[in-house]
Amino acid sequence: MRTKNVQKRLDLSDVIRIPADLVRNEDKYLRPGDTLVSSANSYNLVGKCCFVGELPERSAIGGFVAALRPGPDVDPMFLYHWFNSDRIQETVRSFGNQTTNISNLNIKRTLTLRLPDVPLSVQREFAAVVAKVDAQRERIERALALEDELFASLQYRAFRGEL
Repeated sequence: MRTKNVQKRLDLSDVIRIPADLVRNEDKYLRPGDTLVSSANSYNLVGKCCFVGELPERSAIGGFVAALRPGPDVDPMFLYHWFNSDRIQETVRSFGNQTTNISNLNIKRTLTLRLPDVPLSVQREFAAVVAKVDAQRERIERALALEDELFASLQYRAFRGEL
């Protein structure tokens, strides 16, 4: 995976494959529950992240990206939403080392950020609520896309004088 794959959701439409023997460290493979982070990008996009769910194939962490991997006392979705929050994203961007047009994530400084001390049960409760909200959002987005299709069809017919 590379920075191009870090979108609102993990974008698997353009994946570059490398031979598995080039990845010598198991930790360099993404795992479900990781948060994939763009570590070199424009100032506005450095630190941008996406949640890694189930993957269709083994996928390595490529150049210009890093993975946040939760420990046993951290819910993966809680970690993702914390890191993706406006406050943390702004902080992470401020840590960037800027060259010409590229900002590089200062990983050492980023790792000094402390996750709020929230009991795992509360983290899981948060993640469950987020899952319900996301499911509702997906239903709404599908309904809006269908309405757009219907409206386009109506316009097409109206402008051809078929109504």
